Amino acid sequence: MLITPNLVGAAPAPLLTLDEAKAQLNVQGIGDFDRRIGALIAAATTFVENYSGRALLTRTYHGFMDHWPVSPRHVGFRPDMGGAGPWPETGRWRTLRYIELPRPPLQAVAFVKTYDDDDVATAMDPATYYVDTTSTVGRIVRRREVTWPQACRTADAIEIQWTCGYGETADDVPEPFKQAALLLVSHWFVNRDAVVGVDNRDSSTPLPLGVDSLLAPYCVEFF
Repeated sequence: MLITPNLVGAAPAPLLTLDEAKAQLNVQGIGDFDRRIGALIAAATTFVENYSGRALLTRTYHGFMDHWPVSPRHVGFRPDMGGAGPWPETGRWRTLRYIELPRPPLQAVAFVKTYDDDDVATAMDPATYYVDTTSTVGRIVRRREVTWPQACRTADAIEIQWTCGYGETADDVPEPFKQAALLLVSHWFVNRDAVVGVDNRDSSTPLPLGVDSLLAPYCVEFF
């Protein structure tokens, strides 16, 4: 992945309410468990997002890239350009027409900026690229007959800010995510340590039954 997402502003609310988690756990009333259950809800929300690679509730990210993305099949070793890394092999490389943005589903792109060696930013004209919000992984796609502007700065030469997530409330999030989070909360509430298989045999179970199956159809990969 060329770009690392950094959250802009406050984190969104957890995926589950305290009442939903307590109903799953069959815990009644207000008690000493509330703080622990709240922590488990936050942990389960983070786990589900990281496991699937998706953003659930709406939030905004920004991140930097050192260079425009190139095809992995055309990247090689260039001793004259600092060794292994994102350096193209002579005559064999091509710059990709698109940028994949982490944490889909993508809603919108606020800006794409490039920086020169004097750290001066220049915003790209939104008319020169298309924001693809319908594909599995959100993309910024360069328009035909348009080239990426030159990005001169040695590092963090390109900055992007985007909004992603299924919606503002948990009701907008597909139900499998919520059910997976409930299973995790229930599993962690009962088991404070790693769970080992029957009769202590070496069959450790990293996920409670059903979580992987619920999340697998939503998992995304970036190249």
